[in-house]
Amino acid sequence: MTRIACLLLLATSAVAASENTAPQDAAVEFNRWYLSQVTQNITPDYASNIMQKYVTTATLGKLRRVNEQERQSGEQLYDADFFIKSQYIGDDWSKNIAVLSADADPVCLSVQIAFGAKQDHVVADCMIKENGQWKIQSVTNIK
Repeated sequence: MTRIACLLLLATSAVAASENTAPQDAAVEFNRWYLSQVTQNITPDYASNIMQKYVTTATLGKLRRVNEQERQSGEQLYDADFFIKSQYIGDDWSKNIAVLSADADPVCLSVQIAFGAKQDHVVADCMIKENGQWKIQSVTNIK
């Protein structure tokens, strides 16, 4: 019985820890995963569990609608990747992702993420808490 109680305590602790990930850590984890997909020419699935873990429900819904509009019209509506804010992805970006700053305002916690060893591409991930987890609501190009 004690063994079962210990296992339940460990499982509960792991779930609580995953829900309390700092917004900066969540932003880095997502961008590392996302760039690994893109650099392998894998089109990220907006309905996947990993996307749902790191991106708000509302944002994923909007991205799915845009994809459907593009599919129906046959034309690309945006010329840059939503999450990276670039058409170009540097060879070293997925291995060099750094948090430059985190700044809270009434709308979200803005996490500035730099890509590449030279940190020559920077975006700001607007992070909000949804269901106890920090998720990306929007992304802005900084540099």
